[in-house]
Amino acid sequence: PPRSLQHRAKPARSATSPAAPSTEVTAANFRARAAIAAAAKVAQCSPTARARPSGAGASAARLQRWRRTQEPLVLCSTEQGLEEILSLELRRSGLAPVKLGSAWCVSRGAHTRMLQLYSATRVSHLFALVIDDEFEALTIAEDLATKLEALLEPGALEEALDAARGKQSKVPRYDIRFSSERTLEPKLRQVVSESLRRGLKKQVPWRFDEKRPQVTLWVHWGPSSLALGLASVLSAERRNLCRLSALGLLGAEAAQGGALADPCCGHGKVLQLALRIWPKEPSRVVGQDLRQAALKTAQKTLGSAAALCPGDGGQLALQPGEADAVLCDLPNSGEPEECEQLYHRVVKEAARVLRSQGRLVLLCGQPELLAAAVVKGPWKTRGAWPMTRKAEVEQLVCLEKMEDAADRRAVEAASKEIADAPDAAPRRRSRRFGKDLAFDEKKGRRCARCRRVDSLEQLVHSTLAELVTIANEAGVPTGGKARKGAQSQVGSLRFNGERRLPPAPAPLESRQISVADGEQHGMALTGLGGSRQEISRWKPGLLPLASQSKQEIDMVKKWHKASRKNCQTGCASVFVGTGGGSGPARVRAPVRFKPPGAKAGHL
Repeated sequence: PPRSLQHRAKPARSATSPAAPSTEVTAANFRARAAIAAAAKVAQCSPTARARPSGAGASAARLQRWRRTQEPLVLCSTEQGLEEILSLELRRSGLAPVKLGSAWCVSRGAHTRMLQLYSATRVSHLFALVIDDEFEALTIAEDLATKLEALLEPGALEEALDAARGKQSKVPRYDIRFSSERTLEPKLRQVVSESLRRGLKKQVPWRFDEKRPQVTLWVHWGPSSLALGLASVLSAERRNLCRLSALGLLGAEAAQGGALADPCCGHGKVLQLALRIWPKEPSRVVGQDLRQAALKTAQKTLGSAAALCPGDGGQLALQPGEADAVLCDLPNSGEPEECEQLYHRVVKEAARVLRSQGRLVLLCGQPELLAAAVVKGPWKTRGAWPMTRKAEVEQLVCLEKMEDAADRRAVEAASKEIADAPDAAPRRRSRRFGKDLAFDEKKGRRCARCRRVDSLEQLVHSTLAELVTIANEAGVPTGGKARKGAQSQVGSLRFNGERRLPPAPAPLESRQISVADGEQHGMALTGLGGSRQEISRWKPGLLPLASQSKQEIDMVKKWHKASRKNCQTGCASVFVGTGGGSGPARVRAPVRFKPPGAKAGHL
């Protein structure tokens, strides 16, 4: 270990004894450092609280028995505060979990792969486990690097690799990560990482790659244990699923063991999840769906635990006030009128079967249609979270049924105000997605996959907004047809069906370009889908223009100035169409400009 691991109180050297190397660490010093790290792990705890619980001896004996019999072990952990729910899910799956630090260790037995766990953020297949006295001897050993390299056995590594992701390639790429980075010293992490890399290089022909790993070697360094395991890098989907499960189930809060219903159960995935990690087993599970094939699949998945019957979501086989929660993944396909009718049936039936303060958790891709159905019932919004599924942004909404008379009067008054307003559905513009959402969003940490998708959508939206701003500043006529979701679109300009662009029209001194002016110049807009939309088909009025914020204008000032310096005669005019704004488009004389590095006729 490097010099930084040495204790500050160095022992005094005698005049006759030779000077010790600078990298040498005595057993007493390293034991003191290990005690400091362990104390930081259990900070603000009394000595009696740090004592082992009554079941710790049985758990340690079980771990020792698994090690003697060489059972394949799996370490399951969660980052969403679902430790108890994860333990409950493991027990209901027929596994006996053992607490190991902040995670749960189980033996997967004869199962080649681990069962699907909805509440687990990370599942690591262990190939080395050091506990109790062996871990204490490891922490005080002077040759820590040699001890760590001895833990790497080729047979155990290959077995863990096969269980984690399968042998898809002979030379997999891996990286090393620590589950306890906040409590482990940086220099100690560096020593452990370098030792494991050297040991793997000697034992197996794997490649270390931090940018494109295929598997991750997780180091679980706890107060009294060290576990090394392999996990698949496809953990972003697991984190997304775990976060969705945590929000939906904790938002439902059905801890009384009552009935549970799903008006559009499909193949029964939502009900299967509820049966596995529900705090208390529901007394009844009811599901409906219009498709007979889906009901057969759901019956095979759920078995006799659920009562499934065909239906359109409007007549659940439950008494009024019998259900604790209603969970549903609402269909998004079909005509808007059909979806709106389905949402009204589901919400109305949920209001009938739910008890007082019961929860309705819905995952919907059209929240504006859902809001129109919610405002007519005795509902109070508990929270709403944006979700990403197959590159589509949906919304997870948690509602609570109100039974108090004052709450009912407040809901009726709010519904009357909304009905009298021009816009029937309460909408709120989301700054993250650029679309109208019908419920307030709760801010929280988003998974890596959601950040990537949202950043891509935000990048496209910001880029199109910059193009509109540049066109407005340069005096290019802008306009377009408003599209649903306030998504911008860029169109190509054609004059009288010809590909070439004619000279710019005469200057329009701060006039509002109406549809008649557009038809006079013979303009037509070609949208993103390739369909040619004539201006003559639009409704009479002024072309809408998306309102730009001051931040977006300041963001492109420098590039706009550079564009105006490179203005050249003969370059093509630019026609940009956007949607989602309101108000007419005020433009000056069209100016033909050429951005830096662009060819003539292209933007």
